[in-house]
This record gives sequence, C-alpha cells and structure tokens, in this order.
Amino acid sequence: VVVGVLLRAEIAELIGVGEASEWGAAFVLATGAAWLLLSILRGVLQGLRSYRLVAISIVGESALRLVFAVALVLAGLGVTGAFLGSAASILGVSGLLVVAIHSRLTATASGPGDGASDYSLVALARRTWPALFALSLIALLQNTDVIMVKREAAEAVAVAAAEIEGDI
Repeated sequence: VVVGVLLRAEIAELIGVGEASEWGAAFVLATGAAWLLLSILRGVLQGLRSYRLVAISIVGESALRLVFAVALVLAGLGVTGAFLGSAASILGVSGLLVVAIHSRLTATASGPGDGASDYSLVALARRTWPALFALSLIALLQNTDVIMVKREAAEAVAVAAAEIEGDI
C-alpha cells in the first residue's frame, strides 16, 4: 500500500486512468496482491474438498463488491470508491476464508504433539514459498500485457489522429 501511495501518479499514468483516479491507482498493487491471496485460499479450500465454501466465497465476494462499491460511490468517492469496493470485498472474504481454513486444518490435527503445527497456513506457506513466488510472477506477467496493450493502443490512436489531421 505504501509503495502504491508513493507511486500513485506513475501507476495512474501507466494504467491510463489519469489524475482523477490517481488514488484508486494507488491501491492497484495491493488489490492485486489481495486477489492473488484470495485465489490461493480458494485453491486451498478446493484441496480440502470444501467446494461449497469456495462457491459461497465467489458469490459472497461479488455481492460484497457491489455493496461496498455502491456505498463508497454514494459516499462521494466516485470511481476510486468503486475500485476500493472491490478491494474491500476481496480482503473481507479473504479474512473469512483464512479463519475457515485455520479451523479446518486445526480440526484435522488430532491433538498436541502429533505435528499439528505442520497443518497451519503459515507452515504451508513456509514449505511452498518457491511455488508461491513463481505463481506470483506468473500472475504479474499475465496481467502486465493488458496494461501494455492499453498504453500502446492509446499511442496508436494518437498517431492515427495526428495523421488524419495532417500533422504527420
């Protein structure tokens, strides 16, 4: 969040939203990280065969996104509020899923002294950090092309407009 706030003008320019939505752009990096976390949590639940909870989280996150976005827009935050509504819903559902996963994993362990700590979410992240890092890079690469295409398309439109006006 701190990096996003400090680089909000540059991020806004990079993704092409302009100064009006600069504060929304400040939260793009954090929202992307939260979305990645939510996706991982849903994957963990699928691995635990908690398909119903995955489905509820998908519908619940969409409903919360709408509620939060409308509330923040009505509060006067405009487009930035709509975007922050997405971030709030992702974080809210992620928090609930962490609690659900923690309770399922601790229920799996039969008692103290039998390696119950091996079932914690933190222990899982420690054991699988290379895969988590690699998947984070893949997620970044998959979304970078969308940003670059938007920038190049805007530049192509500007060149085409200049050609039509006879400036080139």
